[in-house]
Amino acid sequence: MDNNMKEFSQQDIIQLLEEIGTRSIEPIIIFLIGGCNMSLKGIKAITRDIDLVILTKKEYVYLKKTLITLGYTCHEENFSKNFYKMPITIFLKNDKRIDVFIRDVCNQIEVTKEMQMRAEDYQEFGKLKIKLVSNEDLFLFKSITDRENDVDDCRILIAGGLNWEIIKKELHEQEGKALWRFWVYEQLSRIENKYGKIIPKKISDYLLRLVKEKWSERPKDFMKEMKDEINS
Repeated sequence: MDNNMKEFSQQDIIQLLEEIGTRSIEPIIIFLIGGCNMSLKGIKAITRDIDLVILTKKEYVYLKKTLITLGYTCHEENFSKNFYKMPITIFLKNDKRIDVFIRDVCNQIEVTKEMQMRAEDYQEFGKLKIKLVSNEDLFLFKSITDRENDVDDCRILIAGGLNWEIIKKELHEQEGKALWRFWVYEQLSRIENKYGKIIPKKISDYLLRLVKEKWSERPKDFMKEMKDEINS
């Protein structure tokens, strides 16, 4: 990410959400999945961008129109060269950035009904309803990236206490998505390389089994920067 992008404080996030809710003429429900989620929960001071998921294309259209009226420009990317990623829409305004996904994040994790039920109602601003995914689900979303800050955020979430049974169940529910298991396993390896063995063995072992099940489908860059090696 561009180092010149503005960092959002909790108050900055709230102000942006208020602006969206006040300006929107149609109801929109958003699920916050990144550092903004942690900031609104009071477990992280600042975040570099706003990551959110909406569930329908109709709501996406409403959100897009609203952000454009607020001065954001829309940059729709389709990452066609990277088969494991799905389109993401990026909205930019000067030094501010908002990343929007529709239901799936990078074609790897779907916001399931169970995730929706676990999500915490945060607040409503005008037509905008804000929901914060659970820390367990947030941990999984942050486990499909390779950003250094997300490794640190995962450690914060672990230190705060996670229900690993929920995480294991969600891994099982979404195991049909072959590729995401590789990135989650890689992220767990990064976390433990930096912070030691802080992931329960039953989770690491379960993920390793999922990885081996689909070993022939592994991405070419899987574990490229890691010292660990997995025997097929």
